[in-house]
Amino acid sequence: MSNQSTSGLPSLKQRVVSGLALFLQPMGFVYVAQWDQFRRPTQTGFQSIIVSMANYSDVSLLEIHLGVRQDTVENLAYPFTNGLLGFKPNSMTLVTPLAKLHGHSFQRFEVSISTDLQPILQEIRSQLDKGGFSFLDKYTRLKELGNLFNRHPNHPLPLVHNQVNRCIRGIVMSKINKRPGFEALTQMYRDRLEALRVPQQTLDRYDRLRSYLRSYSPN
Repeated sequence: MSNQSTSGLPSLKQRVVSGLALFLQPMGFVYVAQWDQFRRPTQTGFQSIIVSMANYSDVSLLEIHLGVRQDTVENLAYPFTNGLLGFKPNSMTLVTPLAKLHGHSFQRFEVSISTDLQPILQEIRSQLDKGGFSFLDKYTRLKELGNLFNRHPNHPLPLVHNQVNRCIRGIVMSKINKRPGFEALTQMYRDRLEALRVPQQTLDRYDRLRSYLRSYSPN
């Protein structure tokens, strides 16, 4: 951990990060300051606990997201998204607010330089213990992640913000997992993209990916 800044908001963020590190680091999570997240490597990518802080004049809003990266999925899918090419090694297959695991759309903690952070940090740890860590471990398994994305292809996936990228990653995981009905699934997702009124270039990228996956053979 770097030394705390003497200015207000950087010092506040450092206090949050240091407090979370007390119980995350012994579990194998390392703070990656560039991406504002704790990461734990897995055999197939990494798990992530993302620390989001929106700073205002007198208060900051703290929110925690969970993320899982599957390298095989991202290597295939990410080039067909509209993401910046340089971000590819850091892209995640699934990102969702921790609060969604507990029945809320979001949860933002109000914090300031005078805030006692211990109750907030304890609440975050409690939510991670009561479902956050098991969520990360479950969806580190590619089959479970594929089932999440593709079990109900005609419906939005509430745990995913970008439904367009859900379709792209969904067909990739279907192919990697050798899920039956690949052609039917890809058509359902294409129909869904059209219903979302995505730009033609998005449809073209999707079609190129679908064509590529038809001849792709997972190991």
